[in-house]
Amino acid sequence: MNGYDIGQILCQLFRETVYEICKKLKFEEGEDGAAPEDIRGYTWWDQYGIKGIKGKSFSICLLRDRDHPSVPGQPGKTDYLKSITIYDGYGFYAEPFAKVVDGLVKNGYSTKQEYDLIEGMKELR
Repeated sequence: MNGYDIGQILCQLFRETVYEICKKLKFEEGEDGAAPEDIRGYTWWDQYGIKGIKGKSFSICLLRDRDHPSVPGQPGKTDYLKSITIYDGYGFYAEPFAKVVDGLVKNGYSTKQEYDLIEGMKELR
């Protein structure tokens, strides 16, 4: 998953929510001079928690109870039913993923069909 993919997810959200995910700061309308609240964990959106580290990972969790997102008696620990974290392959390999898979095919660790699938999906973007 790359910046384009993350952008396609984030463009569906409210501006304030995207600000909080990207800046890790609570969005505050207006100019009251106070520093924004630091939010290092998830940003809440409807029944989901979303967080991301640019160039590293993107995580989404489905909250058990959107009105009480923390585990009872454990403030700061998110209470979710399920979650997924997607890591940015480019940040790990420092080159496009299709190029990585091409190298895997040449070394016998992947198939030509897998490479063709990745290239085909890339063209559909």
